[in-house]
Amino acid sequence: EALRARGEAIDYCIDGEPSSVTTLGDMIKNGRRGTLSGTLVVNGVQGHIAYPHLADNPIHRIAPALAELAAMRWDDGNEYFPPTTWQCSNVHAGTGATNVIPGTLELQFNWRYSTASTRENLVARLEQVLHRHGVDYRVDFPSSGVPYLTRRGTLVDVVSDVIRESLGITTELSCTGGTSDGRFLAGISKEVVELGRPRQHTVCRHRDAVQTHVPGAGPFHAAKRRAGMQGHTVSGRLDGEHHVPTVAHGGSGEQQVPKIQIRNPRQQTIDDITVADGPCTQADLLNSGEMLECIGH
Repeated sequence: EALRARGEAIDYCIDGEPSSVTTLGDMIKNGRRGTLSGTLVVNGVQGHIAYPHLADNPIHRIAPALAELAAMRWDDGNEYFPPTTWQCSNVHAGTGATNVIPGTLELQFNWRYSTASTRENLVARLEQVLHRHGVDYRVDFPSSGVPYLTRRGTLVDVVSDVIRESLGITTELSCTGGTSDGRFLAGISKEVVELGRPRQHTVCRHRDAVQTHVPGAGPFHAAKRRAGMQGHTVSGRLDGEHHVPTVAHGGSGEQQVPKIQIRNPRQQTIDDITVADGPCTQADLLNSGEMLECIGH
C-alpha cells in the first residue's frame, strides 16, 4: 500500500516463501490460489427432543445441503491451478444437553480457488444450494484474498535456469499450497516468483523460523545478476510471526535504496542484516543499504 501510494512499481519480485517440497529449488511458485472464508449461521427452532414436531433442527436442515457442497466440483482448474476446493473447518450447535434440539448452527468454511472461478460465482453457487434445500440462513465472509498468477516469462525462466545450473535439478512450476505474501505485491509487480526452502511438517503450528543470507550470495542474487536486474526493483520478504511483507530494492546507483533493519524477539537490532536468530516481529525500511535475501522455513 505504501509503494502504491508513492506510485512505485516493482519489476521483478522474489518471495522467500517455503515453496520447495523436499529440497531447495525442487519447486517454485508462480502463483497462489485465492482464499475466501465464510461463516454460515443456520436458523432453526429450539425445542425438546421428545417433541420434534414443535422444533426445527438446524443440524438436520443443513445436513443434505452440506453433503452436496462437500461433493461439489467447483471448477476444473486450468493450466496453472488445481481445481477449487471447499472445506468446513468448524461446526458448532447445541447447548451441551442431550435432550435439547438446538436453535441455531454455526458453520465456518473456506474456499481455496483458482483463477477459473471468481468470488462472486462461488458465493452464488453456495447460496443456490442453500435455497434449494430450504435452509433459513445468514452468511458472512470475514476474510478473503484474490489469486495471483505470473505466467512463464523472464523471471520464471531465469529462476528455473539458475536452479538448474546452481543446484543441478529441474524445478517444478506450481500454484498449489496456501496463500502467501506474494499476492500483496502482485498488484504492483510485473512478475512474482516464490522460492524458498521446504516447509517442514509443522504447517499451522507455533512459530516459523527465519534465516537470512549474506547479501550477494545464493540463487536469488545469481538470478538477479543473470537477468541483468541490477537496475530494477526487486523485493524480498520476512516470514515471521506476523508475516510482515518487506521490500528491498536493487539500486541503479542514481537513487537511494532502503535497508532493512530487523528486530528479533529480544528486541535486539541487527544492523548488518546478515543473520536473524528468531522469528522477526518488526521490519523497518531505512534510507540506504543493499538487497536483503530471506528464506523462510
